[in-house]
Amino acid sequence: MNDRHGYGVVQVGGVYLGIEISALMEAVQWPADLMPHPTAHGVLVGVFTLRGKAVPLVDLRSLFAQGAAEACPTPLVAVIRYSGSYIGLAIDEVCEIVHVSGDQPCALVSGDRAPGLLSTLLTIQDGKRMIYALDLAYLAGVPGVLFASDTGREVPTQTLTTQGGLRHYLVFECDGRNFCIDASVVTGLVDKPEITPSDFGNERCFGTAEVRGKKVAALSLPHVLGFETGALPLKDQLLLLTAPDGRVSGFGYDRMVAIRRKDPNRLMAVPTYGLREPDLLRAVMSLGDGEQALLLAHAALLERPEVQSYAKIYQHEVKTARETHQAAKAVHRQACLLFHAPIHFAAPLSQISEILDVPTQLIRVHQPENHLLGQFNLRGEQVPLICLSSLIESSPQSPTPTSRVLVVRGDHAAFGFAVCKVDAIDSFKEFDPAQLDRGYPANAGRAQSVNDRVRSLVSIGNHEQSWRATLLDLRSLAVQLEKACI
Repeated sequence: MNDRHGYGVVQVGGVYLGIEISALMEAVQWPADLMPHPTAHGVLVGVFTLRGKAVPLVDLRSLFAQGAAEACPTPLVAVIRYSGSYIGLAIDEVCEIVHVSGDQPCALVSGDRAPGLLSTLLTIQDGKRMIYALDLAYLAGVPGVLFASDTGREVPTQTLTTQGGLRHYLVFECDGRNFCIDASVVTGLVDKPEITPSDFGNERCFGTAEVRGKKVAALSLPHVLGFETGALPLKDQLLLLTAPDGRVSGFGYDRMVAIRRKDPNRLMAVPTYGLREPDLLRAVMSLGDGEQALLLAHAALLERPEVQSYAKIYQHEVKTARETHQAAKAVHRQACLLFHAPIHFAAPLSQISEILDVPTQLIRVHQPENHLLGQFNLRGEQVPLICLSSLIESSPQSPTPTSRVLVVRGDHAAFGFAVCKVDAIDSFKEFDPAQLDRGYPANAGRAQSVNDRVRSLVSIGNHEQSWRATLLDLRSLAVQLEKACI
């Protein structure tokens, strides 16, 4: 059983602390309105307000062996939630997110009792530093430490509240900006469609494309969002979204950046000041290395009058209630990723943690006999890069500008599978998890027959337009590779 736990790693006075992901809400700048508490002593610095709610702030640096607490404030404050209450922790830096299995933490004891605040050491694979798990229960009992309890409603954090845990988000670039969208609502991605001029074209619509028998308007996303007023370069890739009435709209973009799995509750709110269409943006996602992406409000985007008008111009038919119901059900079908390695494969999207460009900073240890291309660092975790084409008994493929890396987790470790090209996100027409047992290849390294290939075919799309692709069980491959390492 996979009992891995996630920790957000922060640095405080040269010490690396791990805070449980569920407790670490956000990091904010040192507050300008910090006020001393009348009875403050010890590590309690004072109280500040966070969007109208009071949050106590503690500075643990005086407890560490490096010396007394710094007189100057730290650059950041981590907002932590514990037992329905909130506290701010002075920190120097947010470092990364690590995941450890249940048997990795090491308890530290003094005699027959734990030493308190930092009683657990997280053992990290690279061994380059020590990370101590912050014991929030002990912190709550430290004399002078206060937590702010909100009996009415929770502190309004800069998050997007949804249910269902981690979600897949498609990250793409358009005119130098990064955008992201819930991958489950994307009807498809069309690479280099044939764009023809539109009789009704303007700066918002730069043409039309024929997609699966439908004429789809090619819309300029920056213009619809109110970012631009002048002419923009034409796009050769389209992101397709389907409205509740079944009409499809296409939005031009430059390139797909990645697919990320994120907790919606960890996304930051979008400041609305100065935005022409604030309702079309839901949140901001951090991509690392200072990069960010704007999360599109897909439902509001499809409800824009100009978007609806273009959809109605080119798609006159209106679906019946039954057809609309079928379309709504299709959105919730099992999502899949279509890619080449080099033949056309489909894999459940839920198996893929991320999609990345081929890393440039790579420890190259090319070993053809085990398909290993090298290793790369993914936010503090070393990930083997595997040539998927050679692993499934095809000839090795040299990287190209369209090559991507699919990050897939087994029971304990992650693997990066290099593929030739990612085509689109779609959905299985009908999918039974038992089909994965006959996915291609069912056993890495075993010779595959034509009959194996036939049994591995699955239907993609909907009842109106569907096609066949070879099902590939990527997680099964990752688990097999894990076992080969033991």
